[in-house]
Amino acid sequence: MKNLHKLSFNWEFLHFIAIWLSALFILIAPIIYTSLYGLDGPPEGLLLLPFVPSIFTMFLLGPLRQDWWVFAFFFSASFGILLISWVNQIRLYKKRMFSKRIFWWFTAGLIGLSSFTLMPYHPISKPKSGVEMHLVNVKSFIDRVVLSAKAGAELRDCVYEPLGWFSNTELVYRAWCDGQFVNGKWDINAPNPPQLYSVLSKQSSYFDGSLNNITRNPCKFEVCVDHLIEGRKWAEGYVQKRGFPTLYPDSFREVLSSPDQQWVAFTSAHVYGPDNLLIIRTNNPP
Repeated sequence: MKNLHKLSFNWEFLHFIAIWLSALFILIAPIIYTSLYGLDGPPEGLLLLPFVPSIFTMFLLGPLRQDWWVFAFFFSASFGILLISWVNQIRLYKKRMFSKRIFWWFTAGLIGLSSFTLMPYHPISKPKSGVEMHLVNVKSFIDRVVLSAKAGAELRDCVYEPLGWFSNTELVYRAWCDGQFVNGKWDINAPNPPQLYSVLSKQSSYFDGSLNNITRNPCKFEVCVDHLIEGRKWAEGYVQKRGFPTLYPDSFREVLSSPDQQWVAFTSAHVYGPDNLLIIRTNNPP
C-alpha cells in the first residue's frame, strides 16, 4: 500500500508541474507573435492580458543561450513532462478522457509548446520588396526561437562587430557576449574568436586567417543601406532602422561594403532587445 501511495503522489506531483507548464504554453505562439509584430505599438492595459502566457514564456526562453543542447534539454524536459501526463490521462480515463478538462488542458499545453518552435524572428531592419538580406547571427531554428523570445522579453544578447571582407562574398566578424558592469564601469570583456560568413553557403565558420588580409570599405548608412530597408513603425510615426547605440564602441555600427560593392554589412538592434548582424545586396548591377 505504501508503494501504491508513493506512486500516486509522484503522479500528482508530475501533474502539478504539467499544469503550470501548460499555463505557460497554453496560447498558440505563432498566432500571438504574428499579431504582436503586426501591431503599430505594443498592447496596453486589458489588451495585454491575452499575451501574458506568451510573455512569461519569452522570459523563460530568453535567458537561454543559442546552444542546441541547452534548448534541446529545456524543450525535451517540458515536452516529456506534458506528454507523460497527457498519456497518463488516457490510461486513467480511457474513453472518458474527452470529458476531462485536465486532458484538454495538457493537450493545449503540448500544442502551445510545439508551436514555439515555429516562432518567427524579425530583425528591426526589414528589406524592401525584392531586396536580398542575410541574417548572419541566426544559423538555426534554435537561434530563431531564442532570439524571438529575447526580442519579446526585451532581453539583450551578443553584440556583433563586422571586421571586414575576406572576399567579395565572405564577411569576417566577431561577437562580444560577456560584457558587464564592474565597479560602475562597463567592461566589454574579451570577444569571441573571429568568424567567416559566406553569402553563398549562408554558413559561418571559424576564421583562422590574418585580420591584416581583410578589406574595410566604410560607407555611410544613409548612402549604402537606408534606401534598401524599412524600419519598425510605432504609433508615434517613429521609424527605427539601424538600431539603438550600445555600450560597445561606435565602430560596431560601421557599415562595410564588400570589395566589389555588391554587398553591405551592418548591424541593427531592437530597442531593448538583441543585436543583429545583417548583410544586404546593394542595387548596383553585378
